Amino acid sequence: MDRFGYFIFLIAILVSRAETAKAFQVECEDRANCSSSVAGLAMTGGSVCTGFLIDKDVLVTNFHCLPEGLKKVGSSCEGQIHFLFPATQDHQAEEADCDKILSLSSSDGDEPLRMDYAVLKLKSRVERPPLYVNDSGIRDGEDLTIYKIDPVPGRGGVLKRVTCPAMQNTIINPYFDGDLAGVVSLVPCSIIKGNSGSPMVDSSGSVKGVISASSELSLPEEVVQDKPNAKLNLASGTSFACIDLPTSAVLKSSLHAECRVKMDSKARKKRVDDMLEASRAKLQQQLNKTMDTVAADLTKAAHGIIHWKVDVIEATSEQNKKGIQSIFQFVPECLNLQKEKLAEVSTKLKDGKVSYDFKLPEVEVIMAYDDHYRIVGKTVRTDKLTTVDVVPTDLLNDEKSKIYLNQTPLPILSCYRRAN
Repeated sequence: MDRFGYFIFLIAILVSRAETAKAFQVECEDRANCSSSVAGLAMTGGSVCTGFLIDKDVLVTNFHCLPEGLKKVGSSCEGQIHFLFPATQDHQAEEADCDKILSLSSSDGDEPLRMDYAVLKLKSRVERPPLYVNDSGIRDGEDLTIYKIDPVPGRGGVLKRVTCPAMQNTIINPYFDGDLAGVVSLVPCSIIKGNSGSPMVDSSGSVKGVISASSELSLPEEVVQDKPNAKLNLASGTSFACIDLPTSAVLKSSLHAECRVKMDSKARKKRVDDMLEASRAKLQQQLNKTMDTVAADLTKAAHGIIHWKVDVIEATSEQNKKGIQSIFQFVPECLNLQKEKLAEVSTKLKDGKVSYDFKLPEVEVIMAYDDHYRIVGKTVRTDKLTTVDVVPTDLLNDEKSKIYLNQTPLPILSCYRRAN
């Protein structure tokens, strides 16, 4: 490019910058609680995002915010991305231009929940404090403050803040299963288009991650039975525990294993299925102990004559739709009388039978969700009044022995024969 061409190029950049600044301005909702490190990003094509300083000439935003032609490390972003910092309590409004792309997350795979970040170099240093990067990970339940720029049609954007709790082990984001996970979720959290690239700041003022996406879900019916149309706003982002920044001060020698987990639709489904199975197995293990105690109590109530056992029945597809995974039922296991004793008892009974009334528990194991879409195992117990009739003459034939549950015959063996 000759001098004349370069001169024209510079004029074009200045004109573009002036037009961008005029069309897109950023102001603080509350200057006293406004971060001086956060900027609005105005890009060629009219799209806007949020970003924040981690050095006086280095800014972080999202990969998906960048124009298609800039999604390559080393690309020049001069004249294509403009930064607008609002006036705060301690700083005047300031503008800056983009120089080049320093680092990017990958765009591979079909998983919408993925690490999403871009590190940009500014043309010159700005007179604002950067945020200190904390790469120690994000704890379950940790409150994080999001400094976000909400677009305002016709005049730019307003820098606001909102505090949201981090939530691990939700079915929405099964990858966020530990503090060092790369993709995290904030539930609930009100994030809108234009907030992409906002910092997630902890209680000490350090930045722990960058917001990248938001969604709205209907709350589970079992959580909001009285509000069937209730919605849940949530956000996701990338943790600095898994961002290898291209600056010597924070460059990691190696990323955590959690940063290298496979993320695609198949992996996500498997993780959700594993979460469900683990919760179900844990709940069923706890129930087994309780049910064994109940079975022993039922045997005692029948004076030791009827021994009981627990049958676990897999739920039908229709029951699965209601969250029911399995059903625990109590059934007679065997009769604790020898044949000689049965014959003796038979001759002494006036009406030919012995009757017992029981309240037999039936327990449904249900996998539901709480208001953060975490899996919650619960049980629903129903006690059913049941009459058991023992007719000794019906028990003398080992091959055809039976008792009656609410007058319905039920084949049964002698505990002695069963033991042999």
